[in-house]
Amino acid sequence: MSISQLFIIAAFAFLIGQLKKGRILTLLGVSAFMIYWLQSAQDQITLTFWLPTATLLITALAWLLTSTPEVRGWQQNLPALAVLLGVILFVDLNRYFQMESILIVETPRPQWIISILVCFMAVALLLARWKEFPPVFFFLAAAGLMLLFILIKMPAALDSIFEGIGSLRGKETSGSISLSWLGFSYVSFRLLHTLFDRKAGRLPPVSLAEYVNYVIFFPSFTAGPIDRLERFIRDLKEPLPIQSEDWIEIGRRFFFGCFKKFVVADALAWIALNEDFAQQANSVTWLWVLLYCYSLRIYFDFSGYTDIAIGLARVLGVRRPNN
Repeated sequence: MSISQLFIIAAFAFLIGQLKKGRILTLLGVSAFMIYWLQSAQDQITLTFWLPTATLLITALAWLLTSTPEVRGWQQNLPALAVLLGVILFVDLNRYFQMESILIVETPRPQWIISILVCFMAVALLLARWKEFPPVFFFLAAAGLMLLFILIKMPAALDSIFEGIGSLRGKETSGSISLSWLGFSYVSFRLLHTLFDRKAGRLPPVSLAEYVNYVIFFPSFTAGPIDRLERFIRDLKEPLPIQSEDWIEIGRRFFFGCFKKFVVADALAWIALNEDFAQQANSVTWLWVLLYCYSLRIYFDFSGYTDIAIGLARVLGVRRPNN
């Protein structure tokens, strides 16, 4: 994430924070859009579209699995569903708008997207008819998430999968596949939390908009901190008021976080341990220096993003826990 993107995100947080009506749906639409906007380009170009789309569809299915019959009504959830499908279609249609400076333009054909969304809706309608899901459903969902998480962290396994897909399509893949799925680790932990709590009977009933906002909340989507659904929903429904002293703390969090990320962490990156520096090091002392710089770079990068997320969330009336 660049510094310019960060300030644009801060502007969106401030504007949404001023809304009195339609706040939850607006937050949902902006959060969904941000997933596409921040997703890094992939070796397989259309994956830049498919990965954020998969995040939204998996999250919606997880809500169906963890929800109770009283919160699945169409009247209650149709606006949120329309927002999510609208964002997906809007991003896909950028193949015609060609706003390359803002969004990806290499997207699948609309008929493919519409077909997949129709299939998704059919599955969703089928799941929505269940009053209570058997425990095996939660086990399979959790196992699927963990398996997907492991595959993403194993490049060799991904290469084999893409080679198989390529052979089925009659195309050869070139070289190793590098997959960077924005926020998937963060999303998977949140979904697992709700699956386990629902199975244990601890999860409160929430609407589709509330659940998806919890999972893809844009101020903390890329770096956390991870929060529990119950506490987040409380602040989402009744945003915390912001007093003058709160603005001072928000500013301190945001700008100090930017300093840690874009000054300290980025400066340490110049001397942090990497493959080239490790080969050039001519003493044990220098290797220790490189190693500590690498560790500190990771710490300040993550700590900086966490401070920024906590500050921006507070602008939206949501208090995030310290990591």
